[in-house]
Amino acid sequence: MTYNILIQPEAELDLIEAYNWYEERSQGLGDEFITAVDICLSLIQRNPLSYPVVAVSPGNDKSTKGETQDEQFHRALVRRFPYEIFYRISDETIVVLACFHGRRNPQWWQNRIGKN
Repeated sequence: MTYNILIQPEAELDLIEAYNWYEERSQGLGDEFITAVDICLSLIQRNPLSYPVVAVSPGNDKSTKGETQDEQFHRALVRRFPYEIFYRISDETIVVLACFHGRRNPQWWQNRIGKN
């Protein structure tokens, strides 16, 4: 199955902030960060169920049969950088909710669960 990737606006802002932070430290490092994120997203796209479920939310998601299903939120680690990508799978779409530094308070990304 081929999955599409949808990056939520909040997650795009996360990526822009991280890119800018790395670029301020060393020119070109922000580009390396974005490349690492792109590789991680490609791996997620190939096999999204291979990453651990880190949260479950009572479902708003409707299955193809019209039944309500719990939403599962997955986490993938970005190689070389201490960032984590949080996403859920909705039909054939991978919805990226956040890209956070691993030391950031987990409550920040968990607050986004209710919005999506």
